[in-house]
Amino acid sequence: MNYFICSNCVIDEILIDYINENGSLNECSLCKENKHSIDLRVDEKFSQMIKGLIRFHYEGIYYSSRFGEQTAEGLLLDDNKIIKISEEFREEYDEMGESEFVNLLLKGGYYEHYENGVSLATGERYDMGPPVPELWDKNLRSLMNTLKYQNYYEVVKQLTDKLRLIKDYIGYYLKEEEFYRARIGVAKECTYSPVDDDILDEGEYFKTYLPYRGKSIGSPPPQKCNEGRMNRNGVSFLYLASDIETAISENRPSRKHLISIGRFKRKSELYVANFNDINYKDFCISDKLIDDYIFLKDIEKAFSIPKPNKDYRETQCFAEAMLNLGFEGIAYKSSLTNSDGYNLVIFTPDKFEYDINFSQVYEVEKVQYKYEEKTSTIKADSWYFCEHERGYSELEGKEIIEKYGDVLITHDGKIPQI
Repeated sequence: MNYFICSNCVIDEILIDYINENGSLNECSLCKENKHSIDLRVDEKFSQMIKGLIRFHYEGIYYSSRFGEQTAEGLLLDDNKIIKISEEFREEYDEMGESEFVNLLLKGGYYEHYENGVSLATGERYDMGPPVPELWDKNLRSLMNTLKYQNYYEVVKQLTDKLRLIKDYIGYYLKEEEFYRARIGVAKECTYSPVDDDILDEGEYFKTYLPYRGKSIGSPPPQKCNEGRMNRNGVSFLYLASDIETAISENRPSRKHLISIGRFKRKSELYVANFNDINYKDFCISDKLIDDYIFLKDIEKAFSIPKPNKDYRETQCFAEAMLNLGFEGIAYKSSLTNSDGYNLVIFTPDKFEYDINFSQVYEVEKVQYKYEEKTSTIKADSWYFCEHERGYSELEGKEIIEKYGDVLITHDGKIPQI
């Protein structure tokens, strides 16, 4: 019997792309149509991707029978975020009690070799844990915690050694040639009359603005550099954005602020660490790669999320590790704009030149924050799964209230060590 699945019978974009790129024309076992399909008997990678996506989209309680009635097989047979199962197929499965097709989707079972497959049950490490996007790398957090009592260069060395093993996943040659830089304020504000040159006469007049240009909007020299997200005090990096909206947003201006915008052009080919586009499709086929993904996403979050206390020691260590690995800059997401724009920091500012043909001034019309209320109730007789610095623990509500009811949560949302 044939066991094929086509791109129309999967939901996740990672699977759709994989089937379209690697499949061939066959009759799909689910929809019975001749479509681009993957042969589940032959393709070893596809089943690991399925399990990797289960880990990505769902908490362990939804697929681990150890903690509930649901299994991974049952999850796939119900409505889910990964594949489409027809009602006819479900009825057939209920009559048979099992399905070779479903078994092939989860080929290898719940336990896999760390480097060769994806496990759905590996003890405390994953069972009943959050989905992959909500996980964080406890070893990285522990290493960053040592900055409290170790010199930064000791931490940088360990980071560099770890990143050297996976740097190919983030290496990227910049394709874009033009980037933008914003500065709050203008070089000069002037008034003029459209009628004549005498602005002292009664009549209508307007304002015009001379933006900061050239060195006034470029990176300051080292002797004038204060520390920033990536650079230490006295070190000059060039901070840029891929578009004007992102450049303005990263300055966090207030309403009615005037903003000068300059454009900078890349002089030559640049190899940067790209944290703007870390795609799960490159990591979803083994436990080791998923852990690497979590590690890199943890760094990405550190780059992107604003630091209210302006403690940049962690991100400065990350930047120095990238520099040690031969990267010429870092591309990273912006959390301050809804556009697809991203930030770029260049370690050697001379790699870009100011574009004398472009300078603009904008006035901020509105600054708007969108927010949603979150659940903030702890019931004394209920159980909760809590994240802390050493991992995860299951705690009763009463214990949480007693331990943390009068304790301020840290700015990154973590409760103190248990």
